[in-house]
Amino acid sequence: PWRFRLLQKRLCCPSSRLKSGLLGTLLCDVYVSDTLNTDITPLLFSISDVSQSTNCLPTQLGQATTFAIDSACGITTLSKYLARGINAIVIESISPNPARSEITFSAKLSAAITDNLSVEILDENGKCVQQETIPLDQLRSVLQHTITLTGASGARILKLHSGTFEAVSKFILTR
Repeated sequence: PWRFRLLQKRLCCPSSRLKSGLLGTLLCDVYVSDTLNTDITPLLFSISDVSQSTNCLPTQLGQATTFAIDSACGITTLSKYLARGINAIVIESISPNPARSEITFSAKLSAAITDNLSVEILDENGKCVQQETIPLDQLRSVLQHTITLTGASGARILKLHSGTFEAVSKFILTR
């Protein structure tokens, strides 16, 4: 289940007109989209006090209210897929793994790649320890590329990205 948080639009009413407790319930249909935020404007909105009077109470919302998916309650993979499309970069293999001095990776690239490909090696803390760029004119639908590794032993992440597309894969460097 998705959980939503109200990010803006607080509804304040004179306390003498309303008893404390539940002010109302918002019912809405939830759809997965390419964004984690959405503006909504209730079409049928009214508030009344316990005697069903609307005197001195708001009877409509003047502007949209923003709701956001609380990403702590679920993964955002589907929204990212809708925003970015099918995986344009897929790392198929890294060899050897574990590696001593160099790796050769194989990746599939879709026609959606229209920029240079950035190749990064990240350490176990996510810090970029090596980086290089493969120019667009050297990219093929199946790419094999060799990188000479630097640094001490440890877990590494190979990160490929171009524009909004990216792929990551883990490997081990042993010295």
